[in-house]
Amino acid sequence: MTDPKHDTQRPGSGTGGLDALLAEARATPPEPARDLLARIEADGAAVQAERRNRDAVRSQPPWWRGMLEALGGAPSLAGLAAASVAGLWIGIAPPEAAASWLSGDELSSAGLGFDPLSGYDLAVWE
Repeated sequence: MTDPKHDTQRPGSGTGGLDALLAEARATPPEPARDLLARIEADGAAVQAERRNRDAVRSQPPWWRGMLEALGGAPSLAGLAAASVAGLWIGIAPPEAAASWLSGDELSSAGLGFDPLSGYDLAVWE
């Protein structure tokens, strides 16, 4: 520091009074008022209570999320919905091949080679 303007170590520079005031200010730091600290503490407690209540409400997921997770998530739900729609469609408007196959004409011994319900027919008639 060779610049005389910034040289504070030189005797008679005139900053001795300022140095004493700054040293005194460093020795006794200012403290906030007690009512200010009380208001800050009350505000912090209110915010913590609000967040605690909000987290408690968030921790309970809706019932449908639990069902969705039990089914396996969104991809499984999409497959289940597609299968349900296809089953409903086939049930309401069956194709002609399925209608003739399920009519019972081809369930005889001539169609399949055996009758899968022959033992049950006797049990029903008794």
